[in-house]
Amino acid sequence: MIKFLTFLILSGLLLSCSKLEYNERYMDVENIRADSMNSSLGRVKIIADPDTIDYLLDGFKYKIVIKGLFEYYDSHGNFVFQDSCKFEVRGTGSAFRPMKSIGVELAQSFNNNAVQMLKTDKVRPQHNLNELQFFRLRNSGQDFGRTMMRDLAYSELMLEYPLDLELKYGNPIHLFFNDSYYGLLNIRSDFDPAALATTLGVDSSDIGIIKMDKENGSLEHDKGESALALELEAAIENESLTGIYKTINIPNFIDYILFQDYIGNTDWPGSNVEAYSVNRSKFKFLLYDLDFAAFKTNSQILPKMEYLNDDLSKIYQILFFQDSSFKTQLEERQVELYKLFETDDFERIVQERVAAIENEIPYLMSLYKEPLNTMQWHLNIDQLIRDQKNRDRDNRKKYKLAE
Repeated sequence: MIKFLTFLILSGLLLSCSKLEYNERYMDVENIRADSMNSSLGRVKIIADPDTIDYLLDGFKYKIVIKGLFEYYDSHGNFVFQDSCKFEVRGTGSAFRPMKSIGVELAQSFNNNAVQMLKTDKVRPQHNLNELQFFRLRNSGQDFGRTMMRDLAYSELMLEYPLDLELKYGNPIHLFFNDSYYGLLNIRSDFDPAALATTLGVDSSDIGIIKMDKENGSLEHDKGESALALELEAAIENESLTGIYKTINIPNFIDYILFQDYIGNTDWPGSNVEAYSVNRSKFKFLLYDLDFAAFKTNSQILPKMEYLNDDLSKIYQILFFQDSSFKTQLEERQVELYKLFETDDFERIVQERVAAIENEIPYLMSLYKEPLNTMQWHLNIDQLIRDQKNRDRDNRKKYKLAE
């Protein structure tokens, strides 16, 4: 109760008192350099013609890919390596933000085991992060200027539990274009076939990708091997239970929809749906873009899937209504997971992320004025933790699960 009252008081001060003075530590973002900035994070510098970079950032809707040089500096500002690269603006709605997400393809694989550019304390046993060639520098999506960690924190939460899911690993990093500071982003592993092949330790030619068309809700072949994707499309169209079992990895599907429902990702299932197959094995769904999680703490995501018209929901409906054993398996897995899910785990992860970027937020604030100030950022962090606690509580009440 005391924490909640404190939050209300601080929020009122922040929103209503325009003359309130803050002792903010603003940064001289015009004159900082990758090798000399005062930061505990690694830094990336992309070197290319300035006019070409401006053309890329302004014309992001045209899917432009340009070439340049990629340099990485460690957290002490020491130069680590340089390689030629291709880079482009990535994302859809988030690409309209003042700071874009950048997709990067290095000419050669970087030995991430020797010097960790992509750092993570936990890696699934079946995943390999020793080599890094394809990755994304993400602007936090719809969480830009709020906490700058929502998607990353929920991805790390998934790693706490024995869930049969693939994810994007990541950590915060600073980006420069030439000698101009661009911002605080999260370097993330990616799900393009070549990137996924590196993570899984398979050949990229063996991977097939399906992706949901956001406009019509259809799961369609996107990249790589296509035969299994066509089988799945036919199974959905014909409402074939046999076809769904033949093409979809059911344990992965159950974990996928249960975790998305648990965190309340409202930007799903209508978008951000993608799955992969290796050598025509059954499709497994990929977890990504969780920056809309827990915004609506009591939203009925999973029950709504019984009525939605996108292909992912159709798969759920075929299984749920045609096979009682699926419903039993779903309910048993939900009870099992809710015995593991802990809001304290999420709060700990968030606080670890706070410690990692608390001194870095002023760089972002000084350049983009988002967040407005560090008080606002801390309030956003508190809200994020509270939203997930409310989501957990409402889910347990909705599904009649023990607290």
